[in-house]
Amino acid sequence: MSNLSVTVGDLVFDGDETSQNRMVRAITVLVGDQQVPWTLADNTVAMVTQTELKKALIAAGVAQSGMWKNPNT
Repeated sequence: MSNLSVTVGDLVFDGDETSQNRMVRAITVLVGDQQVPWTLADNTVAMVTQTELKKALIAAGVAQSGMWKNPNT
């Protein structure tokens, strides 16, 4: 689970539980098209929007639930 990553457009986000919690906090405070610097899975920093973070959070949740259904993956 700690190596979970998800792709939104050209951006690859960490998708582990700690990253998901950070996404929720950022999503909560961002407004409209406001951007925030975000460290991606490859440790580069990109300016991301609330929409991109929401998509990453959803994708991470879906991927995580798939792991719970089949813990051998």
